[in-house]
Amino acid sequence: MQAIQMRLTFEFVSEQEPQRIFDLVTEALFDMEEASDSLHDAGVSGSLDDCTISLAIVGTGDTLEQASANASSAIRAAIHHSGGATPGWEETVDGARSQAVFSFLEQTSIPA
Repeated sequence: MQAIQMRLTFEFVSEQEPQRIFDLVTEALFDMEEASDSLHDAGVSGSLDDCTISLAIVGTGDTLEQASANASSAIRAAIHHSGGATPGWEETVDGARSQAVFSFLEQTSIPA
């Protein structure tokens, strides 16, 4: 079993109140975590004044790619639940993965 934490920060624009968007996304992410054996440690933070939200979750899977896909899918689904759209999602997430500041020197698996 592999695990990876994904944290993505977004700026959102909506005709709805920022608090409502924040609440919908938060509720959706925590509901998905509760319903899935492959999602853990969801967290949400942000600024209503700046209309930003950071979504974090740990995804698990048989491979790191599967764990990453589980985390990414949960974050994307939470955004969709709030009525948000995610055009270009795959390119954005793939770009974020390839722009990591750190390079792996050693990897240790920690059982989930």
